[in-house]
Amino acid sequence: MSVLDWVFAALGLTCGFALGWMALSAKMAKAAGYSSSLKERFEAANGELEQTRQELTQSRERVVIAEAEKRNLEQRLKEQQEQLRHEFKSVATQIFDENSAKAKKIKQ
Repeated sequence: MSVLDWVFAALGLTCGFALGWMALSAKMAKAAGYSSSLKERFEAANGELEQTRQELTQSRERVVIAEAEKRNLEQRLKEQQEQLRHEFKSVATQIFDENSAKAKKIKQ
């Protein structure tokens, strides 16, 4: 092999290496852009996930409060019903006693 052959071989290797390097650099830049895009989408999804978690926590807190209010209202209703029963019984007894007294007076 002559010196010229060696020069062309070295020149071919150098050009091939340079072309390969440029192609690889372009692919790496594209991959970096894609990676950056994925990272942004991932961060956005994490933000949405955190917001959804906060909304879920708030909803659960509202449910607990509503259940406690419901129990309180049910207890209050029972107490009021019992009070009305007692008052009705008292009024009914009073009316019965008054009517009985009137009936005794009429019989005499």
